[in-house]
Amino acid sequence: MEEKKFSSAESLRFGFKTVFNNIVFFLSLEGLIALIAAAVGAAILGILYLFWSSEVAIICKGANASCFEKYASLQAIGNFFKSFAHNNSEVDANITSFLKNSYVMIPGILISYFVINFLYRFIVLGLVRITLDFYDHGTSNFKRLFSSFSLTLKAFAASILYNAMIVIGTLLFIIPGIIAAIRFGFYQQVLVDKNVGIIDSLKMSAQITKGSGLNIFGVNIFFGLINIAAYFTFGLTYLITLPALYLVQAYIYRKLIGSPATINAHYTDNKDY
Repeated sequence: MEEKKFSSAESLRFGFKTVFNNIVFFLSLEGLIALIAAAVGAAILGILYLFWSSEVAIICKGANASCFEKYASLQAIGNFFKSFAHNNSEVDANITSFLKNSYVMIPGILISYFVINFLYRFIVLGLVRITLDFYDHGTSNFKRLFSSFSLTLKAFAASILYNAMIVIGTLLFIIPGIIAAIRFGFYQQVLVDKNVGIIDSLKMSAQITKGSGLNIFGVNIFFGLINIAAYFTFGLTYLITLPALYLVQAYIYRKLIGSPATINAHYTDNKDY
């Protein structure tokens, strides 16, 4: 594959200019994402409480009502999570003990972990699709957030391989981990744009980023510094930098891989953007 280049300055200009020119759309999109996250978060809490209650029923079988009050109250649940967050020895040791050794809570935690990661991948794929739309056509719509739902499991599996390569590379004196993060970092754009397999998405990302690693690294450092500065604005700048980041990635991806030959025909037929 022929090595292609991109301008870091132009990619940043495209990202932030597109956000400010479509500020209402992107703020509304982030509001929609927040609502979805809140709904899923409430569902996860319900799942965890269901398994928690099942565990309490086992522990308190044959006991009096005070046992249920002690273990099933919201305060008891709060104490349990506080013990894990702060390693606080003052919380109820019985609650911590029976749940740390619980076989009933484990499925609830695993289900919650899967749901959270599934939601994250689903939203990221939607953002990738929308930002590619903006590069290709200068517009998109909220429906596109849900257009890559069928790719979510594939993206989830690819993310496991991607993160594993980063971890292994980081253990090998850090630099290999940074290289892996850069070279394979566009697998989600490849999945959405080309709908290839899990391994192929990683391979194609490595191919298109060949020779552009330093430029991509520089862009990532730029956004890293902006995100650090965001702490001083109580995170409000994330409302701008989050969509800008995905737009910059869309710009870089398109410059490195080029526009698909069928893109105009596809959108003309579907009028879906």
